[in-house]
Amino acid sequence: MPKLTALLIIVLTTAILQQCSALKCYVCDPSCEVSKATSKPCGAVLTANQEAFCTKEHPKDKESSKAVRGCAIVNKGGRPPCFQNQKCSVCNNGDLCNAAPSVGANHASVGVVTAFFAMKLLY
Repeated sequence: MPKLTALLIIVLTTAILQQCSALKCYVCDPSCEVSKATSKPCGAVLTANQEAFCTKEHPKDKESSKAVRGCAIVNKGGRPPCFQNQKCSVCNNGDLCNAAPSVGANHASVGVVTAFFAMKLLY
């Protein structure tokens, strides 16, 4: 029974860590100001040969804070597509590409500490 409980804790911790480590992107279509965009997880379920990117597209000839924002899943080493008349930028270096990337690390640390103390309590 203790081995089954330990396995259950490991599985639940892995699921929590994967959800916490998914990249978060601003999303809006049609184009919007970043203050009007919503924050959504991107790439919560990826295969080993995929990666997630936050994207931002706006017309090349216009300088505006409005942009189409979203999430793209591409094969590793690839880049999300960009239309010729669009100026595109992509990133995957942190939540919302402008937020502190340590947010995911904080969630992971909490998950590891929780699993450690749960194991101590059960044994």
